[in-house]
Amino acid sequence: MHDAVFTMANTTTPLTETLGYLAYHFNELYPFIPMSAHLIVSALFPIYTGAHSSLSRPSSALKPPKKKKQRTTSSDSDSSSEDEDEDESLLGRMEGLSPSDAIIFPLLAGCTLAGLYYLIKYLGPEMINKVLGWYFSAMAIFSVAKLLDDGLAVLGSFVFPDYYVSQGGMWVAAQAERRVKRVDGALEERKNPLPGIWGSIALPKFFEGLLWSLRGAMGQKYQIKGHLRGLGAAKVKVTLRTMVSAAFALGAISYANFVSTPWYLTNLQGFAFSYTALQLMSPTTFATGSLILIALFFYDIYFVFYTPMMITVAGKLDVPIKLVFPRPEDESGKRSLAMLGLGDIVLPGIMIGLALRFDLYMQYLRKQTKKANTTATIPEDPTAKDADTIKQPYRSVTGHWGDRFWSAGIPRLSGRVDTSAYLPSFSKPYFTAAICGYVLGMIFTLVIMLVFKHGQPALLYLVPGVLGSLWLTAVIRGELTQMWDFSEAIDGSAEDGEEDKKKAEVSKSLEEEDKKDVPQESKSWQDWFSKSFFSTASSEKNAQRLEQSLAKKFQQDKPESTSKDSSSPIKNAASKGDRQKFLFSFSIQRVKTRHNPRSASGSAAVDVNADAATSTAADVSNGQVPKWRGHGRADIDEDIVGRAGKRVRMS
Repeated sequence: MHDAVFTMANTTTPLTETLGYLAYHFNELYPFIPMSAHLIVSALFPIYTGAHSSLSRPSSALKPPKKKKQRTTSSDSDSSSEDEDEDESLLGRMEGLSPSDAIIFPLLAGCTLAGLYYLIKYLGPEMINKVLGWYFSAMAIFSVAKLLDDGLAVLGSFVFPDYYVSQGGMWVAAQAERRVKRVDGALEERKNPLPGIWGSIALPKFFEGLLWSLRGAMGQKYQIKGHLRGLGAAKVKVTLRTMVSAAFALGAISYANFVSTPWYLTNLQGFAFSYTALQLMSPTTFATGSLILIALFFYDIYFVFYTPMMITVAGKLDVPIKLVFPRPEDESGKRSLAMLGLGDIVLPGIMIGLALRFDLYMQYLRKQTKKANTTATIPEDPTAKDADTIKQPYRSVTGHWGDRFWSAGIPRLSGRVDTSAYLPSFSKPYFTAAICGYVLGMIFTLVIMLVFKHGQPALLYLVPGVLGSLWLTAVIRGELTQMWDFSEAIDGSAEDGEEDKKKAEVSKSLEEEDKKDVPQESKSWQDWFSKSFFSTASSEKNAQRLEQSLAKKFQQDKPESTSKDSSSPIKNAASKGDRQKFLFSFSIQRVKTRHNPRSASGSAAVDVNADAATSTAADVSNGQVPKWRGHGRADIDEDIVGRAGKRVRMS
């Protein structure tokens, strides 16, 4: 009897063998779970934040009317027309990729990788690290400053939100009046700027004033003016938050270059590069993005499995082209680092960002209606497709993380309150599907890497995960046609403005002149490659755009006879007396906020946010649908909303 029991206990089956195999490998991989979770979360951070920061007005939404500029009689407002945010004129512009980049991207990446490999092999990594370190540091200062600036703005919105829900109603903070009011027209108000239940606590006037001052200080704008005699003048507008972010970025990059380079400073620069790249690059269409990812899919496989170049370059170069993560200690007690290239974040990330913008496009497409009793248009008319369509005005959905947190979810404990009139949102099925596909692909990458103990080409698993989830979602939802036709290229429609149409016409005429002397057989290839992200035309247009942007901030000195006009831009950068008396002049001026007068009451000027919310509350109380008049700090500036959705496809 005992022998029979012993025999049954030692009998193995395929199921027990499989369970034992899984248990053995799980026991081996268990110490790597925290590192793997750290890697996945770190990869998702720049993708999620960069994708949301890239949102702007889709083509399915109507551009909201520009706000009328308020006239001012204050002598301090010496730059009434130039006080607008000129330095943000490039916001919302993205570089569009083309199908030709599917060929150029792998070829250029392969040549660069091979060049670095042989330089490291024959010259050593020390010199290459120094040269590339200084090169990346110059760019990292601006990228890290941008990341920290936006991060501080998000943290500030959690501490001092513009909107929050409390006691069954929605409240809006009026910075100019230093009061928090109900948006439903109730007379109840608070003087404490803290959100939720904390705002109902009565504080001493000193602390209330301190909190209100702190709330407005980080967003306060300052105009920095400088002049160097004989060279020119410059001016730029920044916020205190931007100056703090720039100082921290400069200190962090300096420490990384002169003292030490810990892994978290390398990751900070990698986060900043990825975050910025996702706001500057767009695949333009899902077909183009899919083609580029498929080409890089084969590129990654070849250089990881069939050559030592990828792993050698990634391991030898100590520059922020990768994210690094501490691995568990090995048997000898040494701790190594796991690596994830920035290309494994940015390249799938631009498709995930496109999916999020497509979700926003579909949201406004579903809201479109047809005009009643309209006459038929001529079929040849290129605008006949949208002649009978009524688009909804665009309402910005970027930012306001703190507003949404304090207006929904756990903090909203006093009943459901409709916040859609103040904090618009939209469904994100494609974005969610792409994120899930990315996470699934990353899990496969880590598991196979740890099991086989060999570096893996992450795009081998990420590309099928992201592309498969996106196209499968379109098939399931029956929106494959809309997804295929979706494009972010500017088509020069009437609502884009006369200036954009003129630029498009000039660009087209220049291209036609360049093609006159080109043989017919080579025109097709030239047309195809001229739309590439790396083409000469693209580089020239980027250089011209940068030159125009800098020209708005830097003015060269002119002869005295030509600079007497009071409307000269130099007068706004430095006074004539300072230019003649001093070799160098520098000043920082606080920019006065122009408040719109409240239309409902005859009181003095109030904060723009309070004005918008009060007007909206009055409309709601009268039973009318509120008209969009802006919400939140990000929408105070007049021209930012007007410029939303200005993406550029280099063609």
